[in-house]
Amino acid sequence: MASYVELGGMALECDEVGSTIGPLLVAFWNDSTGNFTFSAFEQNLPFELIEEFVRQARKRLPPDDTLKLERSGDSPRIPS
Repeated sequence: MASYVELGGMALECDEVGSTIGPLLVAFWNDSTGNFTFSAFEQNLPFELIEEFVRQARKRLPPDDTLKLERSGDSPRIPS
C-alpha cells in the first residue's frame, strides 16, 4: 500500500507473481473524488489473484480518514 500525495490518494499494488515482476495490478483511491480505479498491466493473470487483490483493496482502501468525506456531506463512491 502506498500514499500518492501528488495524485491525491492511496494505492494498493501487486508487484510480483512468480517470476513476473510488475507493477501488475493497481487499485487507486482518489481522495478528492472518492472514486476507486483499477489497472492491470499484464495479461493472463490468474483469476484468483484478481479476486483476492480486489478483496484486499476493498478491505484496505479507502483510508480511514475518508470519514471526513461522509461528515462533509459527500459520500465515497465505491462500486458494489
